[in-house]
Amino acid sequence: METIEVEKLPENMRSLYYGLYGRLYNEMAEYSNLPYFSSKYLKKASEYRQSALSYTEQGTFFNLFLKSFIEYKHGSLKNALPSFQELLKLDLGLRDQALVHYFIGDINLQLNNKQEAIFHFSKASIADIKNSTKETLAMIRLAELYFETGKTKTASILIRKANEDAVFYGAQQRKLRVGAILPIIEKQMVAQIEEQRQKLYRQNIIVSLLLFFVIGLAIVIFTQVLKMKKARRIIENAHIELKSTNKKIVQVNEQINLKNTQLNRLNNKLLEANKIKEEYIGFFFTQDAGIFEKFREFKSKIERDLKDENLNKLNYTVNHLNLKREKEKLLVNFDEAFIKLFPNFIEEFNSLLKPDEQIILKNEQLLNKELRIFALIRLGIHHNEVIAQILGYSVNSIYAYKTKIRKKSKLNKKEFDRKLMENTTLKL
Repeated sequence: METIEVEKLPENMRSLYYGLYGRLYNEMAEYSNLPYFSSKYLKKASEYRQSALSYTEQGTFFNLFLKSFIEYKHGSLKNALPSFQELLKLDLGLRDQALVHYFIGDINLQLNNKQEAIFHFSKASIADIKNSTKETLAMIRLAELYFETGKTKTASILIRKANEDAVFYGAQQRKLRVGAILPIIEKQMVAQIEEQRQKLYRQNIIVSLLLFFVIGLAIVIFTQVLKMKKARRIIENAHIELKSTNKKIVQVNEQINLKNTQLNRLNNKLLEANKIKEEYIGFFFTQDAGIFEKFREFKSKIERDLKDENLNKLNYTVNHLNLKREKEKLLVNFDEAFIKLFPNFIEEFNSLLKPDEQIILKNEQLLNKELRIFALIRLGIHHNEVIAQILGYSVNSIYAYKTKIRKKSKLNKKEFDRKLMENTTLKL
């Protein structure tokens, strides 16, 4: 934003420029938990909104919206509410509908009109979904309201959708907001399921008792008939058992052999799993200790800069932290740990591909993006969402990489996944 020379912008673009600046500082104030900075950011946001308003054309949506929004921010809720309601009479697009409905809902909530708030938050959420807007604060607020009114199932559906959108969009403040309420809703859902399970358990006990009573009654009725036929059945059963004894012995031997085979496979899998766990637990603690030490040093620098009241040095300290480089180092360390466990992984993986589709790595490169994804699958991590979070890619990217590799294989999808687990050998 600072690189833009506002004097060179056309006048009809300046309202958008200052409006974006106002939104930027408002979001920074919301994200910051330090009153010293958040108060400064809020003041800046207010100044830029006034500047944006001065460049808008009277009677346009942006002009009317900014006037209503400024009154809302200044706490004049009863004046802002009819202004926002008037905006709904205009021919609005989905994005503008969502904005207006959200603020009407928030004002009603602050005025303790929860039903009205639910109605407008619902309208805002519907418009956001139709417009494929992923930064959906309205849905989070709606989930909170439904949870407060006891509609836990609906709240759970909404907060899960909001969580998916927050992960997709990547807004940290939205993730934090969702993370605060999602466990509470899920806990309530689990409690309700447990209560239903207890009811079902009690019902099963009652049904079982009735069943035992009926069985007992049937036994009494048929006792005499069974006694008459008992002698003949004993003779017939002895003859049948004599014939079936040899068959049973053969079947038992076959079952023993099958069980032994299964136990051997299970033991091999357990050995492999234990080896992977040992290596990656050590890897985790090593990485965690390194990260902790870096953040301890980072925290000490910030505390020292704050104590010295040297904001320039503080800004340098914050900007000097290169998260991308740290992420790359972590991935390189992961590659080294994995290759140590599976030294022949690349050759064995290439054996599943067509001859002209073999993966060739660059110099000093242990794994590339595609190999890293299938390395995680080999370790037992199959969900695209989890792989995406570990590697820092989008879920769509993970799906695309997996599809691309499987197309290069001479096997079908299921056969490829099975061979990947079976043919890639662990160094024990």
